[in-house]
Amino acid sequence: MKRNLCLFLSGGLDSRILACILKCYIDGFKILSFGTRKCDEIPIAYKVAKILRLKHVTGIYRLDDLLSLIDDFITLTAGFVPINALHTAYGMKMIIENHCHSFVAGFALDWLLGAYLDRKLKYIRNEKEFLSHLLKKSSVLSITDLLRVINTDKLGNYVMQILNEFAIQVKSLCRGNFPNKHDRFYIYSRLRRWVLNGHILLRNCAEGLMFATGREFAEIASIVHPQLKFSHRLRRMLLIKVSPIAAIIPYKSTWIPPIFPTFLWSAGYILQRLNNIVVKVTKGRVGFELTYFDFDDALRRGKWNELLVKTLLNKNSLIYVLDILRYDTVKNFVVEHMHGKRSHGEKLAYILTLELFLRKLEEYRNEVSGEP
Repeated sequence: MKRNLCLFLSGGLDSRILACILKCYIDGFKILSFGTRKCDEIPIAYKVAKILRLKHVTGIYRLDDLLSLIDDFITLTAGFVPINALHTAYGMKMIIENHCHSFVAGFALDWLLGAYLDRKLKYIRNEKEFLSHLLKKSSVLSITDLLRVINTDKLGNYVMQILNEFAIQVKSLCRGNFPNKHDRFYIYSRLRRWVLNGHILLRNCAEGLMFATGREFAEIASIVHPQLKFSHRLRRMLLIKVSPIAAIIPYKSTWIPPIFPTFLWSAGYILQRLNNIVVKVTKGRVGFELTYFDFDDALRRGKWNELLVKTLLNKNSLIYVLDILRYDTVKNFVVEHMHGKRSHGEKLAYILTLELFLRKLEEYRNEVSGEP
């Protein structure tokens, strides 16, 4: 095993399972966790590391602080990763500071153990409904929104081409029952890209151990019975098998210890909804943040809001000058989001990333050509 291995530990089940397994075979690896001061991931990860007697290093950031990493983020990811994943740049910072030579993360286990399955798959009756379900789940923008936001005169012909290619890919990759076809499709078409792109930054400073990119991984996921995947059953069973004591600590997504039967986990969702109400009423002074990076909220205040205004509400931005996107449609997304009428954070993340990447390309072109 490589020297100075680190594991990114969150409040979820996947990294916890990996921590329990690694502890059986490796001595002296580090546990790294990060988030905002009120992020619920950190106290849960701290308890897991403590109960497993593992060295735990915690990094705390403010959302505005992440903006100082945005230039490196866009450059090193070449625009492939949207900026609502900017917290991964903080992970790179932690790897460097802790002199880690290799790292592993639990994200990939989500797919093998069914974390992304939803119960709608149980009621899909035919291939047409299945294709529609996958397309909706895979898209940041609906087809209607996409046709509204892009310059259709310039890019409209590509929309139907992409839809046809999507349908061909679904047909070629999928076999078996619909839940397993869903996982097989996502592992081959999404998981590999997300894992590889999500680790672009980290691989600039350490070796990533990414077992999820192998064909064997996808084939195993394709034969696990769907009933074991729904409601986290398999994940719960595996955690209890490898470390019953680690299953006593609450699960981040439910706030309920995973050792409890899954039918009781719904009580945790109620607690989280109450927490969100408290956070909203107290304007964040009381309660937990349920994510590493509340991008929706960040765009409505402080330096992130300034960035949004300077880019997407600027008619001189390259996405408009190059006739890629329509200003009025993007402006409507921004205004609705800023006023809290609707949350368009994910859409705006992709649009912002495109603009910032185009600006980075423009800087590079000017640097090479010697233009000011």
